[in-house]
Amino acid sequence: MKAGTSLKNKLILTSVSLVVTLSVLEIAARLYMPHLAPVFIREGLYTNKLPLVTSTGGPPIALKHLSRKGVKLNENKKEGEIRVFILGESSVEGSPFDIHASIAAMLLDRLRESLPGREITVVNMGRSSSVSANVYYYLLYISRYSPDFIVFYMGMNDTVGMPGEQCMPLLHPDIHGFWRGLVEHSWLLWLTRTYGPQFFWLATDKKDWNPPTDCPAPTFDLWFDILVKTARAIAPGVIVVNPVRSSAAVMEENWMFPENLPNMSRTYKELLACELTEECDYSARLKESIMQMSSSKDEGHFNAREDQIFIRASAWKKAAVNSGAEHIELDKIFESASKHNILAGEFFADWLHLLPRGYLFIARLVGERIRTMATGLPERPVGTPKPEDVKRYVEACAVSGVPIIMSQFKFGLALTAVPGLKFIVESFPKEICEKKGFCEEVELAELALGWLRVKAGLEHGLRPELLEKFRDFDPLKDYFSKDRMFGRD
Repeated sequence: MKAGTSLKNKLILTSVSLVVTLSVLEIAARLYMPHLAPVFIREGLYTNKLPLVTSTGGPPIALKHLSRKGVKLNENKKEGEIRVFILGESSVEGSPFDIHASIAAMLLDRLRESLPGREITVVNMGRSSSVSANVYYYLLYISRYSPDFIVFYMGMNDTVGMPGEQCMPLLHPDIHGFWRGLVEHSWLLWLTRTYGPQFFWLATDKKDWNPPTDCPAPTFDLWFDILVKTARAIAPGVIVVNPVRSSAAVMEENWMFPENLPNMSRTYKELLACELTEECDYSARLKESIMQMSSSKDEGHFNAREDQIFIRASAWKKAAVNSGAEHIELDKIFESASKHNILAGEFFADWLHLLPRGYLFIARLVGERIRTMATGLPERPVGTPKPEDVKRYVEACAVSGVPIIMSQFKFGLALTAVPGLKFIVESFPKEICEKKGFCEEVELAELALGWLRVKAGLEHGLRPELLEKFRDFDPLKDYFSKDRMFGRD
């Protein structure tokens, strides 16, 4: 009897101790949370300083790159303040440039123009290599800051063979639903899940992270539904913007086979030559080539590429409609504003990232939708941005964009890299690149364009002072460190 009583007392004591310990840790976690607040960039603009929870390549951002120094966003809103949080991948982050040329920076200015007298705060929550599972945890975090609007522009990183949690809603929906219920109510669990991978990465001294690719099917449709529903519970206004990608990416790009670049097909060379020649109507030629490919023996391969964007756009639209969120069909809007209705070089820096004009177009569309939702006034037509409209944003950037554009060569994506290279050369003349300190990078863009001209059967067109460097130039060389690729030096 005494032994039974003693065991019972021990179990009670252990249970009480466990509850007390967890309660203390939960309180400590809640007290720590304000230290992770978004960091000030310029008046009204803040940036995300949270690590990747899960991604296409594990956690490539070491904690040392997530400095939380600087003025933090206050949890308490000012009277009449409108807070907008934009979530997504590298495109939201501002790639291939930086936050100063991001959708968030441009949206802030747009809202100040359309909502005069209102206090506007825009937070850029974009993160390179992010996937839907990662964004879910960001959503839980921003709930602390009482967002008025949440904007999604993402989805292209979610594919087959994703890291474990990305597949959980498909493989173990009940278990994952139970987990989400727990983590949505515990900042201790949130902190553990959010920072755990980074500490594990550091503790194991990993140089490269290769997460398990155990997902047999894409789960973006399940995740988009989870994200929009979660956002709807957090913010009064939720806006979904379809992801887009360049139509040139369906061509004979040598995906993952950069060694094939020196041996381009005749069709590819002709398209490349046209793109590099001012007098040639590249959009018309590209459209013609795509139509020929769609009716050729490669039709299945072509359609598979096309469906990547179509099925994601459809999934986002379905998630928005089911949850009552606002939806912007960016692919259709971009098509209607593009020459010959073909998505190619007018808004794209490479196959996925946009030029600043493209990001400004999104900012205008989202800004007008927010104005309508905030005031009840009718939505006005949004004009296509002109090249001069983005000059101030580009010149504010601290990076050239060359490292990310040049990385396209490592994947064999030469055709889709041309617009970005041309834009950089035109946008960063010597007086600007000297001031910023990346003239050598802009020269690399010039050399890359010269290399492509030669491969397409054209004259290199380079300045005489670059000819010596051109002799040894190879775009497949590793010119940049991983940190430099993402503008973190």
